[in-house]
Amino acid sequence: MRKTSVTDIVVGFALGLVVALLILRSQYESMPPLSYFTPVPLVALAAVEFVLARRIRGAVGHDPETKLIPAIAVARSAALGKASALTAGIVLGASVALLLRVGSELSTVTAAQHDAIVAVLTLIAAASLLAAGLVLEHSALIPPD
Repeated sequence: MRKTSVTDIVVGFALGLVVALLILRSQYESMPPLSYFTPVPLVALAAVEFVLARRIRGAVGHDPETKLIPAIAVARSAALGKASALTAGIVLGASVALLLRVGSELSTVTAAQHDAIVAVLTLIAAASLLAAGLVLEHSALIPPD
């Protein structure tokens, strides 16, 4: 498995942006209201991944205070980090698409203001998941020494 590159994230971002724009263009008026709790799972996963990354880094670096972790668990953690980073890129694109869709209606439509707040919160949550995923993936790398 190769490391996640900037290109991987940019492609996911562009894919999320384009698909979300197409869906929002035709379906936005019929969508149910967005919940403020939409970004909560992303933040929770990011927190878990940051904690896991710290533990994995200690085990891979042979820190004497860290419990041993099976190699398969380290590999699975790297895969989780990669998947989270790619997913976060897609969600970032979708959040930007929502902001682009409601941006022109912010001053006139109350629902657009609400959706813009949810989009910004989701954007922040996705950015934190992206960071956590990349840190987790990087922590599973075996040091060169």
